[in-house]
Amino acid sequence: PYDVSSLSDLMGEAGLDLQEIFYADHEGNKTDILHGENLVCVAK
Repeated sequence: PYDVSSLSDLMGEAGLDLQEIFYADHEGNKTDILHGENLVCVAK
């Protein structure tokens, strides 16, 4: 599993432009770290 820091580093190493990182619930809605089940990364 990745944390925010390692996920952003990975996107940079892959040459991707990181747009957003957020936690999401099981339905894919943005939420906070306490209620999130997934760490979502949006990159180009």
